[in-house]
Amino acid sequence: MAQNREREETPYAASATSNATLSVRWVQGFPKQDVHFINEDTICYPSGNYVIFINIETKKKTVLQCINGIVGVVATNIPYEVVAFSDRKLKPNIYIYNFPGLTRRTKLKGNILLDYTLLAFSYCGTYLASYSSLPEFELALWNWESNVILCKKSQPGLDVSQLSFNPMNWRQLCLSSPSTVNVWTIERSNQEHYIKAKSVKLPLEDGTSVNETDVLFPHSLPKDPIYGPVLPLSAIAGLVGEEAETFRGSVCIYTFGEKPTIEKVLDACDGKFLAFDFITPGTKYFMTLTHSGEICTWCLEDCTCESKIYLNTPSTALACSPSSYSAVVGTVDGSVYFLDVQEVDSLGVVHKAFLSKSAVQHLSFDQRGIFLFVGSSEGNIFIINAIPSSSFQILGFVEVSKDILQISTVSLLDVDVVQVMVLSLLPEGTKNRVELFTVPQTLPKVSESFTDERGKLKEELIDMYRYEMEHTLSSAVLDFQSNQIYGFCNQVPYICSYLLPEKAVEKEIKMFSHKRKEIKRGIKELARTVLNMMEENDKLDDIAKLEQHEFGLDLEELERLKDESEEEVAKIRKDAEMYNLAKSYLTEVIKEECWNAMAVKGRALKCFHIPYVVENFPMKGRPSQELKELKKVLQQKKIEAECLKLRKDISEVQSAVSLVKKRHEEDDEEEEDEEKISKDSTLPNYLLGSLSTDFGVDTSLLSSQLELHSREEKINQIILLKDIIYKVKTAFNNEFDAAYKQKEFEITRVTERNVRIREIISDLELEETVWQPEFEDCEKPERTLVVEDHEGLDVRARALMDMMGGVLEVKKEDILRMVIPQPAFMAKPDALWTEEERKQFKEYEKKVKELNEERDKYRKSLETELKKLQNAIQESTQSFDEQLKRLFERRVKAEMVVNQEELKISNLVFSLLLDEELTSREVFLNNYLVRKQEEKNQTSEAIRKSREDLEAFKEHYDNLMAEDKVLDRSFKKEFSEVPSHQVDILYKLFKRRPRIHKQKTHSETASNVPFGERPGSAKLTKDTFAHLMKAMDELDNINNMPEGLDPSVWEHFCATRRAKVENEHKVKQKATGLVEMMAFLRKRVEDDEQVQREIEKVFRELVL
Repeated sequence: MAQNREREETPYAASATSNATLSVRWVQGFPKQDVHFINEDTICYPSGNYVIFINIETKKKTVLQCINGIVGVVATNIPYEVVAFSDRKLKPNIYIYNFPGLTRRTKLKGNILLDYTLLAFSYCGTYLASYSSLPEFELALWNWESNVILCKKSQPGLDVSQLSFNPMNWRQLCLSSPSTVNVWTIERSNQEHYIKAKSVKLPLEDGTSVNETDVLFPHSLPKDPIYGPVLPLSAIAGLVGEEAETFRGSVCIYTFGEKPTIEKVLDACDGKFLAFDFITPGTKYFMTLTHSGEICTWCLEDCTCESKIYLNTPSTALACSPSSYSAVVGTVDGSVYFLDVQEVDSLGVVHKAFLSKSAVQHLSFDQRGIFLFVGSSEGNIFIINAIPSSSFQILGFVEVSKDILQISTVSLLDVDVVQVMVLSLLPEGTKNRVELFTVPQTLPKVSESFTDERGKLKEELIDMYRYEMEHTLSSAVLDFQSNQIYGFCNQVPYICSYLLPEKAVEKEIKMFSHKRKEIKRGIKELARTVLNMMEENDKLDDIAKLEQHEFGLDLEELERLKDESEEEVAKIRKDAEMYNLAKSYLTEVIKEECWNAMAVKGRALKCFHIPYVVENFPMKGRPSQELKELKKVLQQKKIEAECLKLRKDISEVQSAVSLVKKRHEEDDEEEEDEEKISKDSTLPNYLLGSLSTDFGVDTSLLSSQLELHSREEKINQIILLKDIIYKVKTAFNNEFDAAYKQKEFEITRVTERNVRIREIISDLELEETVWQPEFEDCEKPERTLVVEDHEGLDVRARALMDMMGGVLEVKKEDILRMVIPQPAFMAKPDALWTEEERKQFKEYEKKVKELNEERDKYRKSLETELKKLQNAIQESTQSFDEQLKRLFERRVKAEMVVNQEELKISNLVFSLLLDEELTSREVFLNNYLVRKQEEKNQTSEAIRKSREDLEAFKEHYDNLMAEDKVLDRSFKKEFSEVPSHQVDILYKLFKRRPRIHKQKTHSETASNVPFGERPGSAKLTKDTFAHLMKAMDELDNINNMPEGLDPSVWEHFCATRRAKVENEHKVKQKATGLVEMMAFLRKRVEDDEQVQREIEKVFRELVL
């Protein structure tokens, strides 16, 4: 394969060639970009650091290396046989190379910072267009032969996906993006080039067009009479700059006009490679597999594709046999395909076997190529005879875990068994399972004796062992001694080794499995017996009952269950603690934000008897920055007041004379002003614009709402209004605190009176309930955050009072409980009483009567005191309710004041926002106007320069025309010595012009292949003139000389005629250029008029 390297021309190039260098053996890659023709036999495409050329006839490859990194975009031109590509580096360049020599023609250096995204040659080959993305978004037109940029244009934010020249007109470029198509027109005036774009909006998917409003001058926006003008979104967003103006397969060749036969040139893979393996012996060829079932064989020497076969079914795995020229492919539908690879240039499927409905995931031959192990997604390992003469017989399968990760085998020459290890992932995904089994080499002979009806191999044949690993392995292999495993663990960055445990334990378990089943049945019967005993135990008396744990037969199991339950409880407790911790954290956050951060806590106050609730104003502390701004504004207001006073004093001094003369008149005016001021001071507050003065707040520093014009005045007004709101809330909160303390006092007084009321009710033995008012949670919200233990203190205080009352004084309430004891003789009949006893009885009756009278008297006094106390409580609480009712009205008024001031703030904020939007709009319009004025200057300068160029060009054209006429008129003078009849003949020959092939019109060339030169191109003009001169050589032949004419005269005649033809050719070229320049000037005038209209539109917008 031929190879060239793109080199920089540096002084070190010669020394570098003398040193040994590494060369590329071959490059194999498939194009992600478009494939380009460089000539009719060769195509090319970029691949990594190379541009690969492929001859479609000989299939020979040639590569061109880019030494500066990855090849970016590529473009070719067939007539010139050149290829252009960019390199991907900081400040990239464009390189243009000849083909097939692969010598560099030129190196284009632009001002691009990051990368070129598109390149395109014009079909005539003279021009190259380039486009870059971030950050320039620049479209440039190059004359690559002269290594100059003819013109360029930046389009910020335009994401271009395709770039192409119009095949029939090199003056038109098309740039397309996902949403728009931009057609760029290249205009030329002599040597000046100008590029202009016209955007075409693409329709939606359903074919409908998108109706978009003008984002710069939206005339359809409504006008709001209250909130002012509705501005464009760009002004609302504050945008003032330019941003406000905007938001594989095979390659085939087809020969036109002939029989539609297709010849394959470059065969690319239809997807990513899933697997590859070396064909035995692994030194010449290898195979690859794609998901769609495409199998290729490649040569290791030059990476040429030797052959290819399509299975046309989704495939998963590939493996080559180490013992034969065969390969196997696994598929998604559960089949395996066996291929004969003895002839690498003609692959073929020789056998197909269906294993199961589950997909084949793994294919693995043992080291000697005796068996093929096929792993399926269901967890089955199918064992297949790998010898081709056995027709790849399926010997059976082994059940293992699902999610197989790897199959590893050990097959030694001196051992008659194959050790197999299967690594799989457990369902929880945190552990691995390793399953080991052996496959005897004689399995093909005895497989029918050791498989069941499903084909499953019996475990006594394969000796299956299973192990679980705590770590998660991604891959593992079995060592040749089959006693340890080497695996790569995802959790540690190295290979780990694991020793396999003794296998005797599992053999013993298998040996005594029948005995274990018998023991399990006995345990179940014993458990049923114990359950019956427990049911009988539940029916016994408590004395005869056994404890629950006494029925436990397996103490170790009980201990284990206890430990498990404790672990579960500990886990639940930990989860609950974490949950509670999260809730506690959230509680603290809410408490800190809504309670601790409040300088004035929010609380309510309720009436005793009527459903009135008054809330205070919760208030946070004022930030230091806010206080600093307030202090600054207050100081500024004071300075303004002092300045106003000084100006007034100065004006009074200057008019002292006039003041003396009109002293009496001014005194009268001052009296009238004082009266007016006194009258004004008596006006209601709502007529002054604020009710804040009702709460003792000074509003004298506020400016009139009709005198706020500047931004600073409005901001100062907002700061003062916020201070007024704070003071109004503070004033009301002070009144609220006074009412709150009053309620506390009333509740304390009622509590004290209720102590006496309870005593009276107890003495009078009445069944009345005592009304005891208390604060609710809304009135004392801190009670929800703090636990108060006051009940014990109240109990101890009452006990002390009772003790003091019982010991230190005798209460009057004892009268109601006093009883005069009866004399002992009253137990006898009165007939047996003595005189002395009769006297004692009379005294007893007298004392009882006096006691009853005293008791009645005291009872009435208690009833009177009870009513008095109840009435006092009723009056005091009702009086508080009336006070709170008035406070409620103050709360409503305070809220109204706050809302009024907040409304003023909202209006001022809206005014500021509207001012900002208007300012942004004005700044944008001014910036837009500046750009348009600059554009106007550019268009005016372009018109001036175009006119100057046109005048100079026209002058040159007129001179050529004059020279042409002079040549025609002076013909006879030039040949005055020649006879007149010969002069007439020569003059006819002088007017004669050679017949050359007429240039086809644009419509005629449209039907041809558009790779030729377009009319007006420099190359076509040069070729036309060459043909003309060649035809003139034929006319100047001596055979065309008239008879009898002197040869010297004929030579002079031919020179004169040739000069005339050359001059006519120049005149035609100049005429074409003149028409082009006039059209260019007309376009510039139209552009200038359009810019002028846009400027006038901006002026109208600024005036509105």
